[in-house]
Amino acid sequence: MTWKFWAIALLVVICPSFSQADELVVQLLWPNGAPGAMGTEEIDRPTLTLFPAAADKANGTAVVICPGGGYGHLAVNHEGVQIAQWLNSHGVSAFMLKYRLGPKYHHPAPMLDVQRALRTVRANAKDWKLDPQRVGIIGFSAGGHLASTAATHFDAGQPDAADEIDRQSCRPDFAILCYPVITMGLETTHRGSRNNLLGENPDEALVKLLSNELQVTDKTPPTFLFHTTEDTAVLPKNSLLFYDALCAVKVPAELHIYEKGRHGVGLAAADPVLSTWSERCIDWLKSRGLLEPAKPVAGETVELKLASVTFQIPKAWERVKPRTRIIEAEYSLPKTDAETFDGRMTLMRAAGSNEQNVSRWAGEFGLGADQAKTANLKLGTVEVTTVELKGTWKGSSFNPVEPRPDYALRAAIIPLGGGDQFFIKLIGPEKTLERFTAEFEAFVKSAVLLAP
Repeated sequence: MTWKFWAIALLVVICPSFSQADELVVQLLWPNGAPGAMGTEEIDRPTLTLFPAAADKANGTAVVICPGGGYGHLAVNHEGVQIAQWLNSHGVSAFMLKYRLGPKYHHPAPMLDVQRALRTVRANAKDWKLDPQRVGIIGFSAGGHLASTAATHFDAGQPDAADEIDRQSCRPDFAILCYPVITMGLETTHRGSRNNLLGENPDEALVKLLSNELQVTDKTPPTFLFHTTEDTAVLPKNSLLFYDALCAVKVPAELHIYEKGRHGVGLAAADPVLSTWSERCIDWLKSRGLLEPAKPVAGETVELKLASVTFQIPKAWERVKPRTRIIEAEYSLPKTDAETFDGRMTLMRAAGSNEQNVSRWAGEFGLGADQAKTANLKLGTVEVTTVELKGTWKGSSFNPVEPRPDYALRAAIIPLGGGDQFFIKLIGPEKTLERFTAEFEAFVKSAVLLAP
């Protein structure tokens, strides 16, 4: 029985509403064979099973799921599929990892698989409508060890790699560790997991490398942990070690240790107390803004109708002040990693003559109309008036702002015919505005082409 068929059969059993029409997508992490593969059977071929959130709920956050099983098997029901369904119910897309297992495979095979899974999700973020900066990981028991390995052993990718996936970072943006194995030290570890991952007599350096409480740095992502005091299979000290290490380097962390509860409970649906761990986890995700709708992916557009012209507006120009009339709208420009553009773009039907508009805008800078730089630009058969202003912006008389020195304005007034016209106005810090010059000019040209 293939992994794909088995995963579908399992979902039919636990989710009667599932049908073949909803067949799962199971994607090989390495279509041409995983590094270090010792065969071509299912156990040699790590995969991701995709559980996309419903379009009307999806918020752009993604989580790679690492089921537990002592690095010897995978608990894909209660620590896999059920977890995916729970995440989906909160708008989070889930990706269940089938990683390579012992005794056939030891480290680094599972680590390579989980790193590849995170890179794969990021590489497909646009197609799967995900935010590549909101890709997290969740793991249970030994899967928790693998998730903590991903959170402590990562790189930024290879920028010059031929494979797009290999160019992506494999650092999770957040981690959720559920009754995890953390250390490989004999006193506290889970012996079965250690043996399957490292072998019977591992080198002490390897034990230290995979004791993930020793690998935490200030680059380790924010982490949520839960465990139970009654867990005798994987001692709660594992979670305590990781939590203490996170706190020592000031990485945001939240730990919940319940008194009652055996090991391997998954969502613990039958326990009214222990089952609240998932609610606390959702609260934590909310507090970190991970369940808010994601910022639109660059390149996505939305239609905006102004008078007789319909524009394709980049969604990244997030609407910040909806107006009551459809012919008016204000958009903020995209934020960059380097700086924030504290400005706005306005598209609006122009009232009055060109001279009146130029005079009004110049007044916002405390200048006269004659101090504005204007020009007439011929685009096809349309004559566009362009306006540039620089100085200290004070806002308009009906909407004043604190004086903002070194500001600039760029505008284009475009006739629609029949005496009607509209303008596109961009205003913000002068240095930042320069970065958007080409984008603004291209947008003006596209607007002219749409004009009747």
